[in-house]
Amino acid sequence: MGKRKTDATDTIHVLYALTDTDGKYSKFAGTSICSLFENTHSKVHVHVFQDGTIRGDNEEKFRLLAQQYHQDITFYNLKKSLAPLWGKAREIYAEAVDSARYTEAALYRLVAHDVLPKEIHRLIYLDADTLVHLDIRELWEEALGESGMGGITEADMLEVYGLFPEGAPQEPVYLRMMSLGLNMQNCFNSGVLLMDLDKLRQKGDILLSGLRFIGQYPGENKFFDQNILNYHFAVNLTHLNRKYNILVHWDRQHIPQIKEAVQGIYHYMGHSLGMNGFDARDTLFYDYFLKTPWGNGELFCRINGVMKQVYLKFVGPNLTKMQKLVVALSSRHPVFAVSKECEDEFKKTDTIRYLSLGSEKEGLDLTLPYDIEHHMYLLFLKDYNKVRIQLSASGLEEGVHFADGMFLTQGEPWLEKLIDPYLFFSML
Repeated sequence: MGKRKTDATDTIHVLYALTDTDGKYSKFAGTSICSLFENTHSKVHVHVFQDGTIRGDNEEKFRLLAQQYHQDITFYNLKKSLAPLWGKAREIYAEAVDSARYTEAALYRLVAHDVLPKEIHRLIYLDADTLVHLDIRELWEEALGESGMGGITEADMLEVYGLFPEGAPQEPVYLRMMSLGLNMQNCFNSGVLLMDLDKLRQKGDILLSGLRFIGQYPGENKFFDQNILNYHFAVNLTHLNRKYNILVHWDRQHIPQIKEAVQGIYHYMGHSLGMNGFDARDTLFYDYFLKTPWGNGELFCRINGVMKQVYLKFVGPNLTKMQKLVVALSSRHPVFAVSKECEDEFKKTDTIRYLSLGSEKEGLDLTLPYDIEHHMYLLFLKDYNKVRIQLSASGLEEGVHFADGMFLTQGEPWLEKLIDPYLFFSML
């Protein structure tokens, strides 16, 4: 569609919407904002829609970050200022406002045209788990069509991998929208948006009308805000280039490692941030993070504390468990006792003999034929705890007569799969 004509001195307005109840998520948004400031040569005004959970030290760090780059940042407590609206939203579709996965903050972008001052005519929305590795003015200057909404479609995201349409995740509720004229190839991700606020103001309410529609199909919604946006705008969406919303988890599936990050906006949706030193998608994020007020000496001290917690919770107990097992097996013969649900791994080899216990679903045969004074049963079960209780009640001793064998099949859980890198970073 081309570029619109703009004055290079125009202030670029960028919106983030987030909640941070435990104070550990702000650094993700802070890293995104830092990357935005670092790469953009124009005046930027960041607007943060939040629910009152961004406060104290985190709010100060956001303000310090803006000061360091001579940019502006404004906070809005929408939970407080729009309390009646959220009350109406709950009456229509409570799960969309207070679900286990999302809070009302996920819906904040849907009221941007009502909340922001009328003199702001155009807006970029970015999820807090994005990284801006380009000058944002490039996106700001994209032309918009009559709908006033620009986004990146799943079709365009997946086309580069040769997957669409077969590989595209399809929200069931999208099929409902086809009767309204929706083309499935127009469905778009809501993590990066370009909005013409004047056109959205003309359109009026987006939130409540969208909730009324998706609320008719409560079991078919996974991303409430995204479904509402597609309901209102997918038919006449302005397609934006894929580079503005590179979904890292899809990109990593098809290109496991990259040495250098291309220019674009990286979206670490679905806990796709890792700690692979050989993948530029990971190292790029931490390069920006270390430039934020959160990437300080205190952080590195906390890393030591977190590693101690990890050791005490995961490493120590597993090593102790392994040591006890080795000691027990030094004087006993192991018997691999396997349920039908866990047999597949054992069928792959002829070198291991095992005792089949039958099906956990249909009922196990816990008649143990081998002498328990000279044998130890390693139990490979989906529900070890249930059998542990039964065997203990019969007078057998865990760690002497029987033990959980499943943890032996998990590779090196305290080394390789010890902790999700995203979770580890969140803990800091």
